[in-house]
Amino acid sequence: MAPPACGGMRLSPVLVALSFFGIALAGCLENPEPPVVPSETAPAPTLPTGIVRFAADGSILAPVVDQVLAQAQYILTGHRGAEPTMGITKSGAIFMATFETVIRSTDGGQTWEVAYDFAVPGAPVDPFFNADPMMWVDPITDRVYNAPMYPLLLCSSIVWSENDGQSWTHRPLACPAIQPFDRQTLASGPPGPRAPPQAGLAHPTVLYLCYNQLASTSCLMSYDGGLTWPVNVPVWDRATAPPGSGSCAGQPGHTAVAPDGTVVVPKSWFCAGLFLSVSYDSGLTWEVRAGPQVGGDTLSPEVAFAPDGTLYALWQGKDHLTYLARSPDVGKTWDGPWIVSPPDVRSTVFAALAAGDDGRVAMAFLGTRDTDEYPSRAPDETRWHLFFVTTEDGTAQSPTFTAYQATPEDDPVQIGCVWIGGGGNPCRNMLDFIDGAVGADGTFYVSYTEGCTEGCAGVRDAGPTDSRDRQAALGILRGWSLRASA
Repeated sequence: MAPPACGGMRLSPVLVALSFFGIALAGCLENPEPPVVPSETAPAPTLPTGIVRFAADGSILAPVVDQVLAQAQYILTGHRGAEPTMGITKSGAIFMATFETVIRSTDGGQTWEVAYDFAVPGAPVDPFFNADPMMWVDPITDRVYNAPMYPLLLCSSIVWSENDGQSWTHRPLACPAIQPFDRQTLASGPPGPRAPPQAGLAHPTVLYLCYNQLASTSCLMSYDGGLTWPVNVPVWDRATAPPGSGSCAGQPGHTAVAPDGTVVVPKSWFCAGLFLSVSYDSGLTWEVRAGPQVGGDTLSPEVAFAPDGTLYALWQGKDHLTYLARSPDVGKTWDGPWIVSPPDVRSTVFAALAAGDDGRVAMAFLGTRDTDEYPSRAPDETRWHLFFVTTEDGTAQSPTFTAYQATPEDDPVQIGCVWIGGGGNPCRNMLDFIDGAVGADGTFYVSYTEGCTEGCAGVRDAGPTDSRDRQAALGILRGWSLRASA
């Protein structure tokens, strides 16, 4: 007998035999179907541990396949210093102000050396010889400045270098007649759009040294690179503050200068929200503008200008979470604010901010998942970590964010409370703020204080008293740039 056909094909005797056992010839029935091949579903992409992508409403987002991810890391400098500030020159030299010294790294933060020392040779080292260290690198001249508070609560002294710290010029300031003088911030930039004629003549940039006088904030201006400071004016006063501003203290955040020379001094400490003092004439006159009113828990709110003039602001609200807001017109109108602390982070403190090309923004702060308490009241078991957050669509109506935890779970920055209420509380080893700077390639760096070092890092039962070191540290967000073309 001839073997049966299947789809017009003749079957071999072997297959005919197999058909009697119900194997392989099921497709030769009246309605043949192609064999079913199990599909292999590609696993969903996941983000590495310590990285989370989230929307402006706090919802977790799936990874983007071609998204450029960074590597967040930190380096201990080996030098003592609370609230260190930093700057980076065009050569790539990194400078950090740590108490009475200026330290420098020329190898990306791997090694550090003392570039300048305020201490008197042979005298006992006083860790508060200079308080509130304030490092700044002029973006136009590349001059390196440090203007710490000295004498304490009375005045400031200033040094600068024009050769990457090989030599320094030291000039005492003309101290203001009315005290106190506290929490000074230093910045510089081109003369403003309505600057006086003398601005830009003796020196290409204008320097601003703004400081806290408890019930007011004032700014000193220099038109000759820091040799003289002929202008000293109040930029905010509690008696004349806008209605609804709350009982703002005189503590200012870091001053920022726009590409066109417009100057902004932020504040939020004890305020109903964020407030800005704005000057278009290189510091002669100022106008106070209100930002988003979500409360102000930040000693040092941050503002930064993008190259196109867009202003970004970063600060902690009354819920102890970190907020970002955007203004296209220097605080006249606002977009946001958006919570930028990761969705599982419940309390945050300190802030650093930088804005780059095409909506790229980088931020940093300390945060914890262990409590939603005010940082000064955090329980003893609270672990604080350094976080970086980036966005590449900061100009969007609803930006998206990627957060990176820089410090490992077993190596927190601090254990217990982070005291930001002044005075001599032992939790106040980190003092009042952190700082950020951008390298020539757009890499974002942060200077901060590490409390948990030897005897604490990696120790399972370490407690608050084990994390009271005051070592200056450098956080780095490698592999991601604020420069769109990098």
